[in-house]
Amino acid sequence: LAVAATALPGAACRRAAVADEGVPPRAMNAGEDGPSRREAPAELRSRVVEVEKASSSRKLRAVAAAELPLAQLADAERRRAEALVAEAALFRQLPTVTFRTRPEVLRFFLEQPDVAVAVWKAMEISEFRLERTAADRFEARDEDGSTGTIEVLSKREGELLAICNGIYRGPLLPASIEARALFHLTTEFVQGEDGATTACCRLRLFVAFPSTTVETAARIISPVTNLIVDRNFGDIALWMHLMTEAMEERPGWVEHLTRALEDLAPERRTELRALSARVYRAARK
Repeated sequence: LAVAATALPGAACRRAAVADEGVPPRAMNAGEDGPSRREAPAELRSRVVEVEKASSSRKLRAVAAAELPLAQLADAERRRAEALVAEAALFRQLPTVTFRTRPEVLRFFLEQPDVAVAVWKAMEISEFRLERTAADRFEARDEDGSTGTIEVLSKREGELLAICNGIYRGPLLPASIEARALFHLTTEFVQGEDGATTACCRLRLFVAFPSTTVETAARIISPVTNLIVDRNFGDIALWMHLMTEAMEERPGWVEHLTRALEDLAPERRTELRALSARVYRAARK
């Protein structure tokens, strides 16, 4: 799907959440000051609840296309998005998931995904790179040679729309695959009776390819890539939940982690530390 080269739900993200053993390397074993809870995979994964199954149906694709927030885009951007949707060979609505987090934590990483990727690198769980090149533009690359660009078309409370262009190189393919993708993410927050906030996230993808040859290859492996991307999305949700817990319970661990974020400018590290401090104080009230 070339998703690994173009945005967070990629091959690198699969390594950036929960390993098969149920514990991210160093994430849940970061020393005495870091989160030290060790749970079985099922216990950890139960923290992310799938409320709607993934689907690639034609009926849902039509609904998803109609619900895209295209009216708020400038004419040129709207035409780009409409063309991509019309040309898309593949559509996928990933599993809709819910998980406990704090709105300020989820918003921070959605607005600054390069910080999340830098955290993964510091924790030695990914060699994925994501660099901000403009206010709403990022360049991505992975250790397998995959590369891509991400351009945020619109973002407002609870909704994000982005176009991604990338070249994916992976073990499933004899050659690289070039693709364009339109990502539509929606998020809702619900506060429970206990005061805890749960996020409900839904991600829809439209993926287009430059030639019928590439499209055919992508269709052949789509049953496998669909499963990978679906799993990625749940893993990212779990990572977000665990980072929220770390900020609430182990701010010293987060402080230590920020010192290792070599790819980030000092002011970005300061922002992450400040967020962690605010979350910790809020959790004590």
